[in-house]
Amino acid sequence: MRWIVQRSACNKEGGQGTNNLDDRNAADRKGVKEMKDWLEKIHIDVEGMQYPIGIDQRAPVFHYRAEAKTGGKSISAYQIQVTGEDGQIAWDSGRTETDGTPYIVYAGEDLKAKTLYSVKLKLWDELGNESGFSEPCSFETGFFDTQWQAEWIEPVQEDAFEEKELDFLEMLIPTPEFRGGDVRLKECKNLRRKFQATGGIKKARLYASAHGIYQLYINGREVSSRRLAPETASHEHILYYQTYDVTGLLGQGENVVGAILADGWWIGRMGLAGDSCNYGKRLGFIMQLELEYTDGRRDMICSDGEFKSAGSHIRYSDLFIGEKQDLNQDYQEWKLAGFDDSAWENCLTVEADKKILTGQGIDPIVVQKEIAAKKIFYTPSRELVIDFGQVMAGVGRFEIEAAKGTEVTFEHSEVIDKNGNFKNNIIGRNKDQKDVLVCREGHQVFEPLFTYHGFRYVKITGIGKKQLLSAKALVMGTALQKIGSFSCSDERLNKLQHNIEWSTVSNMFSVPTDCPQREKLGWTGDIQVYTKTGSFNYDLKNFLEGWMRNVRADQNEDGEIPVVVPNLPKQERTQRVMSGDNSSAAWGDACVLVPYGLYLHYGDVQVLRDNFACMQRWLQYVKKSAGRKPEGYEEFTAAQKERSPYLWTKQYHFGDWLIPSLRALPDGVMRGTKETAAVVGSCYYAITVTHFIKVCEALGESKLAAEHRSLLKNIKKAVREEFVAEDGTVNNSALQGLYVIVLASGAVEGDLKHKVLEKLVTLIKDNDYCLDTGFASIPFLLDVLYDNGYPEVAYRLLFQTKAPSWLYMVQNGATSMWENWLAVLEDGTPTDSSYNHYAFGCVGDFIYRHIGGIQIAEPGYRKILFNPDLGCGLTRSKCEVISPYGRVALDWKLEGNKCRLRGEVPLGCSATLCVNQKELELSSGSFTIELEI
Repeated sequence: MRWIVQRSACNKEGGQGTNNLDDRNAADRKGVKEMKDWLEKIHIDVEGMQYPIGIDQRAPVFHYRAEAKTGGKSISAYQIQVTGEDGQIAWDSGRTETDGTPYIVYAGEDLKAKTLYSVKLKLWDELGNESGFSEPCSFETGFFDTQWQAEWIEPVQEDAFEEKELDFLEMLIPTPEFRGGDVRLKECKNLRRKFQATGGIKKARLYASAHGIYQLYINGREVSSRRLAPETASHEHILYYQTYDVTGLLGQGENVVGAILADGWWIGRMGLAGDSCNYGKRLGFIMQLELEYTDGRRDMICSDGEFKSAGSHIRYSDLFIGEKQDLNQDYQEWKLAGFDDSAWENCLTVEADKKILTGQGIDPIVVQKEIAAKKIFYTPSRELVIDFGQVMAGVGRFEIEAAKGTEVTFEHSEVIDKNGNFKNNIIGRNKDQKDVLVCREGHQVFEPLFTYHGFRYVKITGIGKKQLLSAKALVMGTALQKIGSFSCSDERLNKLQHNIEWSTVSNMFSVPTDCPQREKLGWTGDIQVYTKTGSFNYDLKNFLEGWMRNVRADQNEDGEIPVVVPNLPKQERTQRVMSGDNSSAAWGDACVLVPYGLYLHYGDVQVLRDNFACMQRWLQYVKKSAGRKPEGYEEFTAAQKERSPYLWTKQYHFGDWLIPSLRALPDGVMRGTKETAAVVGSCYYAITVTHFIKVCEALGESKLAAEHRSLLKNIKKAVREEFVAEDGTVNNSALQGLYVIVLASGAVEGDLKHKVLEKLVTLIKDNDYCLDTGFASIPFLLDVLYDNGYPEVAYRLLFQTKAPSWLYMVQNGATSMWENWLAVLEDGTPTDSSYNHYAFGCVGDFIYRHIGGIQIAEPGYRKILFNPDLGCGLTRSKCEVISPYGRVALDWKLEGNKCRLRGEVPLGCSATLCVNQKELELSSGSFTIELEI
């Protein structure tokens, strides 16, 4: 093999071979200065956001990313200056030596509440080259511990309808009394308050939150394009407030602030059982508007008894059931200052907790893009249906022509049946996904405001095709930055990547959810298996750190981590009725595995520090649970008693959830749980302790690391003796996932490991190289095979198109990831399942590392291993990610016996290129390599 190497010191993001990620993220160019010396650009963000306002962190973290055009290969020192709006420097670090980590924690004087600060940064490389200061970026603090002057207020209203408790079977059976919203749902409420601005406005900030969800208006204009504020959180402990710059919306003289309130997560139907009133039965609102006049005077307008309320044109709105609007009622005039509100009722001030109000430290939910209808057609059953061509999360915007009083319904689904007719793919109570419009005369536009759906298809009743003038789908989700991409010579894998990305976007709504239609819950197991894949494609650092704050808040005193975070009180009741516990192996373990995944991808050790106590309490909980004496303990042999405390088998576990070979059985789902729970629980105990040891090492906790190495040794021994026979059979089972999970745990070594591997490979071959793995084992499957001498088996599974497999989804028209491997049966019948679940998309991590060839050798991509498998069966691959340091890229292409590789290593990083067992060391910059193979 002969190398021909071309090198360039240029480290400019978006250069040759890029997918122009910067063009997709215009906001990423803010806070950037074109440097006239050795640096091209410096990007700065604060708490993972561009120009955040209302952050409640007293010691915010600044992150920088530099691009060099000349000079050295690493950053040796920095100087950061933070200046208050009064011009006084709050912190000047001076020249500070650094090991090159791109994170700087604020260490200046105490920051003031509700104050604007600017930040600028200069850098030195290892050669002593000094940059100029970057263009300032800014951040604005929130309340901190200052007292809200505003009062919680409530519009005049009746208590919300509280749904009855259901048993398990009732949750899954749609019955007539479960349908329809008019009887059980109450109208949304309009709130307004007039006030006088007695001078020219220099600065105006509005702080707001709600029991429910809200949309704000000033003088008839929307305050923000964000949706569903204050968004979801662990509302027993955390309720986000939002900060808005409303300077440009106010004028001297009379102004009016208005809000619409809807049920949202506080009151609305949530969880598997569709329960209502998880946190309360009444809508509430709090708002504080602070004005600074041009002459220096200040004023404050607060929520109080002067606010007035009335019913809204939105007759009801629920996140699951849908929204009903009546456009014959006023939906615009009431927002204006001149509106006569004398007939409205005054709001009531109420006592409610203000201590849980916390500045929202993550990006907002927004409309990310619009998609035009791909096809509008009548089904064989003569239903009018719109096909948007893509499964997504969001709402529709429909332009129609109709007579006054016409009632039009818009019913959403992710699939149609095999005959082309509309099908509701989600069953259960309060899963309607149906919006309703009561028309005014003539032309009108309908767009729901306080709900969102999982859908591709919309069935319309009440009008004909000619009356539907236009239809668009509004794709919604948290405003995440796209940082990664992958493409290759196999269009099926490209489609799989497309599906992975869409299921990510569809399920990041304040928290990582399982699906956007049936549950919309923060299932911990789903994001646990998906963190690495998600973190490659999108910047999830700040988003998942925010979710982990909710995990810590919801952790029980005994250390238990709920299976769902935020931990809805009534969802917890449902879970405990079903299983007796509110936690499970592979689900609760997210409190260790998610922070470690974030540390691996983003290199910020602070995420480990923040969650370290939570991890310790969780492992104490697991240790106590494993240590309980099971039924029949007195009959155990001495060896069984010795290993019993190291086997996590004494509580409920989901096990290897959703195993395809068991799904068709009458008790398939729960049978899979029963057959796999013991092995999965005990093996995940080992896997999580293994990761906790790595956390301890990163934090310098050597004593704890040593203690847990001893614990890990005992767990592995117990797993091996309890579950693995001498011939390699695991738990007398023929389920692939059990063999995968035992191998992933490290419980078997040497000859026994080889036997377990052979058994696994035989099971795969006997299953015609199709999958038979569930949620818990799937993230390990391909690596277990690849790393232990069976790469060809791993690739046969990856490229398999028969059911069940990843590409079976693609071959059957999937535009997102399915919850079940066989969501569409082989005869084309769609099942009652979710078609937008990202968990099985965890395969992306394997693809990016082994086909794309980008592997993390040191957390945060500080060191990179470029190790593409040129024997994977493809002829080209193109892979890149914007790491914390900058752009990491590798493109490779085979032409006959030659291979061309192009790539990029960011400033401050180094890399090893490994091709066909030959290695080449690379420093920062771009490279092109040609070799004969």
